[in-house]
Amino acid sequence: MTAHALYPGRPQEPAQIKIAPGLKMILTSRQIGIFPAFRAALLGDASRETALRRANWLGRDVEDFGVMLAEMFAYVCDVLAFYDGFIANESYIRTALRLNAIRTLTGLIGYIPRPAVAAMVDLALSLEGRLPVTVPVGAAFRSASFLTVQGEEKPQVFTALASGTFHPLRARFTLLPQPKEKLAGASGSTLLTGSLSCQRGSVTVKADDPILVRTGTSHAAALVKQIENTEDAAGYPITRVKFGSTLKLLGGTPIVDTAMQRPTGTAYVKSADYVYVDGLGYRYKNVYLDALYPSIKPGDLVLLRRGVFVRWFTVSSVSTYNWTVQSAQTISSTYDGKTLTTTVPAVKTPVTRLVLDTHWDEAARCAPEDTAMWSGTAVTDCTFYFGMHTAGRIVGEAEAKIGAQDSLKVREKVEAVAAEYQPERFILRDLDENAVSLGGALSTNGILTVSEADSWGAGLTPPVSLYGAILRARRGEKVTAEVLGIGDGSIANQTFRLRKKPLTYLDAPESELGVRSTLKIYVDGVKWREVPRFYGRGGEERIYIVRQDEKGDSLITFGDGEHGMRLKTGTHVVGHYYFGAGKATPPARTITQMVTPVKGVTALVNPLGAFGGADAESLADIKQYAPRSALMLGRAVSLVDYEAVAAASNGVRSARAEWRWSGVQQRPVVKIWYIGAGDVGSLIKQRLTTVSAEGVPFEVEAAKVIKAWLHVSLEIDPDYLNDMVTGEVVRVLTAALAPEKVGIGAALVRSKVLALAAGVEGVVAPQGLYINGYPYLKPGYRPPMGTYVEFVKITAGV
Repeated sequence: MTAHALYPGRPQEPAQIKIAPGLKMILTSRQIGIFPAFRAALLGDASRETALRRANWLGRDVEDFGVMLAEMFAYVCDVLAFYDGFIANESYIRTALRLNAIRTLTGLIGYIPRPAVAAMVDLALSLEGRLPVTVPVGAAFRSASFLTVQGEEKPQVFTALASGTFHPLRARFTLLPQPKEKLAGASGSTLLTGSLSCQRGSVTVKADDPILVRTGTSHAAALVKQIENTEDAAGYPITRVKFGSTLKLLGGTPIVDTAMQRPTGTAYVKSADYVYVDGLGYRYKNVYLDALYPSIKPGDLVLLRRGVFVRWFTVSSVSTYNWTVQSAQTISSTYDGKTLTTTVPAVKTPVTRLVLDTHWDEAARCAPEDTAMWSGTAVTDCTFYFGMHTAGRIVGEAEAKIGAQDSLKVREKVEAVAAEYQPERFILRDLDENAVSLGGALSTNGILTVSEADSWGAGLTPPVSLYGAILRARRGEKVTAEVLGIGDGSIANQTFRLRKKPLTYLDAPESELGVRSTLKIYVDGVKWREVPRFYGRGGEERIYIVRQDEKGDSLITFGDGEHGMRLKTGTHVVGHYYFGAGKATPPARTITQMVTPVKGVTALVNPLGAFGGADAESLADIKQYAPRSALMLGRAVSLVDYEAVAAASNGVRSARAEWRWSGVQQRPVVKIWYIGAGDVGSLIKQRLTTVSAEGVPFEVEAAKVIKAWLHVSLEIDPDYLNDMVTGEVVRVLTAALAPEKVGIGAALVRSKVLALAAGVEGVVAPQGLYINGYPYLKPGYRPPMGTYVEFVKITAGV
């Protein structure tokens, strides 16, 4: 009996059934009754029949044959009502539960569900010798068995997409971390540092020596505090020079444009002249040294030291000054009553007088800690240094990890090879088995230039192996000349079934379906062509279509003579294809067996896992995207169209389309964000380029992830095991809060999360929600557009 029954205990009158729109299930709404209702109605109606009353038949005896007949018919009515509701339920896309029913319904609008797509993998080859090695198309490689969430997967076979020729002299190198080529900081910024790294063995100063450091056109001076022989993070030997005060350097300066110098001459200051400086008053500027120093020239860099601080200056002019050592004197003496007067001339000595480029207290010449005013103090406390000479070769330190922005150079000698053997793609594998695939070029000077730096994630731990003999293979095991059957001219749309499954499909963004099969059909030695559908095709065209049933079997259907040529009686139908596809793909380091031996290939390296595989379109996806595709009519125009095309692309977990302003194109564009791995973005671009309406600008960008940790505190029924209940709560939340379920830029509602937890059997009530360890009390959270939330850890507890 349904919830809509007008008379309790009796079946629903069919004419009075009202089914609300938008239901996810109409089975129970359509079913007019069940066995108890039909039995009660039959017995009730029978009791009112005059003939039965006259025969004193009451229908109360359980062994009564009439009761048995009524109950048997009630069973029949129950079954008929159930299947009537079930058939009605399977007649609508929204409510259908069976894949075959969905395929039939969506077929009415020409929608073809996406089949399972084969994964691809980049394999690195170890080669021997000095001559090029050719790997033929179809060369096969097998993985080991591996574990997935669903359980253990059998070994998978991958085959070469195309033949490739590789040179052993480009097969493998070792990438070592290189010292930084620039000082830290952005170009033109101020870099404050208390030490510099120098090449081991080049330093010629010791503690308490003054030094001058040049960075570009800027200078800084300090006293050496300590000299330390050590190693940088990568283990390269360096000498670290530590200073007694902070150096103000020009950040981002190339190392080649830096210098560390020491003075070779020392003098003492006898005196200094004052000059008036606006806003500051009188300041020392001119310097009188203790002797004549002819080696000092205009333009020389000089240092002044007072106590533990050093200031640097440039000599503007040099002159000789006669310093009066003793002034002239008049000596009087008396002899024989006479007074004699003798004049002793002044004693003078030539000294060097310098005019400096600025006064002594110029802030730009002082260390940050040097704030005292030197003007007005005893100049005899100052020491003057000149004659600058190299004190050490400044070097950049290498980092512990190698990043895409670092200087990339291999350890081995790189010999020249012909241009056709120069690799354009490389795989890098580090000490911790982290790996990355990227485009680039390797020159004979050992420098690796990377063209896809954005694809490089975290730094790699050296030593890093650089592989240049990269072969791309796709999943699929080859089947050659499988006899499908014999043609029968009396049968329209004759159909054959492939023996192996699933049929391998590859990404083909330029095609109508976005994929293409590996199947090739020959009828009596003549190749026939695969088409998406027979509609609009002529009766003389040698064509066929391929469809998959709910078991994953591939069915090949030929024409009926009006749309597509009919098979002639007695013709032999032969198929060549690859089989193997799906989302489950072997992880890194599992594809190591060469099924097809290739001369010159000594080993197979699999640093990266396979990518791009996808299961056949699910029931839920067909329900969601089939109606949208019907509105496209083969051309993407609206935001819904673009979102549907992107979401249907292989490897995409979720997609979102919005109108946004493009800073690159300087105009509004359709902005498509997606969640997916590998080079999914390029596939989406190619697919949208094929189906996009002319003149509609668009941009494709990977959505950025916001990672978080979610915890739900629970009150659990004491009759239930805590671990069992919390485990089920975690399972439910993990499934419901997966990024592909929530979507990009979609709101996370607190009450819905708590309701999911409350719906688990054994939960009395959820007590609180915590994100990243903090109580979350807001109604919800909506991440910025173009981002999505991924809960890397979901826990539940009492």
